[in-house]
Amino acid sequence: MNLAAPPVRSFARGTVSRDAAWSLAYSAVVRLATLAASVVLARMIGPSGTGAFGVALQVTALGSMLATFNLPQSLSRHLASTEDPARRHRLLRTSGWLLLGLSTLTGTALMALSSWLARSVYHVPELAPVLFWCGPLVIATSATSWVEGALQGLRRFSSLTLWGVLVSVLDLTLGSLAAAFGVVWVLVSRSMIRALAAAGAVARWFRGAPAGTSPGTFASTAAPLLGFAGPTLLATATVLATQTVLRLLLVRSSALVAAGQYQAADSIAQGLSLIPTAASIAFMRSVAMGAEAGYPGLAVSLRRGLERLAGSNLPLCLLLMGVLPWATVALFGHEFTRSRPVLVLLSASYGLQGPSALFGAAILGRGEVWTGAFLNLMWAGVVLGAFTLAGAPLGAVGAAIAMLSGYFVLLVVCALALAPRWSVPLKSLAPAILATVGSLALGCSLALTPGVPPLVTALVCVALAGAVAVRWGLPAISSAARGAGD
Repeated sequence: MNLAAPPVRSFARGTVSRDAAWSLAYSAVVRLATLAASVVLARMIGPSGTGAFGVALQVTALGSMLATFNLPQSLSRHLASTEDPARRHRLLRTSGWLLLGLSTLTGTALMALSSWLARSVYHVPELAPVLFWCGPLVIATSATSWVEGALQGLRRFSSLTLWGVLVSVLDLTLGSLAAAFGVVWVLVSRSMIRALAAAGAVARWFRGAPAGTSPGTFASTAAPLLGFAGPTLLATATVLATQTVLRLLLVRSSALVAAGQYQAADSIAQGLSLIPTAASIAFMRSVAMGAEAGYPGLAVSLRRGLERLAGSNLPLCLLLMGVLPWATVALFGHEFTRSRPVLVLLSASYGLQGPSALFGAAILGRGEVWTGAFLNLMWAGVVLGAFTLAGAPLGAVGAAIAMLSGYFVLLVVCALALAPRWSVPLKSLAPAILATVGSLALGCSLALTPGVPPLVTALVCVALAGAVAVRWGLPAISSAARGAGD
């Protein structure tokens, strides 16, 4: 692969939009594969099997995060900040060896502790084989995360998307066949697919070194990678650990059935994070590229990003909570009727997560990793505190309320604390933020009030979604179309 940097336009122009579009396409196909696997399992095994699969996904995510030490994100940022092919090759080589060792240790430890975790932590002994096979999946998922970080840092988003489509197609086909034999075989299938995909990517894109590359030293290359990865690991670990502990508390207080209701709703609602995640990946890389110049245009780009996020993602949140609250029943079956209010609350939660994610991308792009770690710790305290103090008796609904509380507090703190610190006028960000919070609050209230006819809720949510789309969504599409022709 050519490790030289492609021509890049300015921070505030169409480059971010195109990169975000490719990143969105990649995230969408990956998310679709996971949702399809959840639906197939739910139809075959029911709420308990869905709950076990949800636990496996969460444990794998947490294990992969620990195994990678957040090196893929650090690799992406450092690749974006240099145009030297030799430096880029050393970053790829060093991060790859570090990640291989860490993921092997983590996956092996999880396999060894699987029986104890199932018995003593989850209090569900039958989870032992599921947790055991999370170990190989952690190793394979860590390898694919490294490929993702490398391609994002090199701005090869189209290659990443095509690679992701291949992995997702295999997940949909082989995973659906494996679901007939239970959760364990789905995990085995996902492990094999990811291991082969990562090996193929290395053979295709990352072999060999540029001519004339100086060998460098392992330590000199590893130090900046680990220096950025350490604090960001704390921030990422906080989020994943909180989500894992929340499900653990849900299982222990309300059993696997409640966890299955939550997992079904979350499988659908997580689709609302695709656009914010894609925008954040491209935005973080763009901010990092402006480091030497003092982050030019950050105020304008942050305002524009929040408005475009509101115009594109907020209507989806409103439509899901107001028009399609029975999506869990339609996809997973009538056993998941109780997940309807959970889906409504999680739709509002992910609607608030979007603007927070854009602030988080700016934090990482600016290298303010300890600020991000502190904000995530605060979010974790709010989520777990809300569930422990008030949400536990409500089961899956209580867990969704806790998530909503955490993201609301996080967004408020980001807006009030970070904007002034970065010399970004708060009043320029206020319209998009207030529109997001206000419309989600109104839609959520209507959808959860028993006396309000569903038709009224749907009409109000459609009207709000249309107003936001006209105000910010359509202008963003028009602007992107003009930028593509530049």
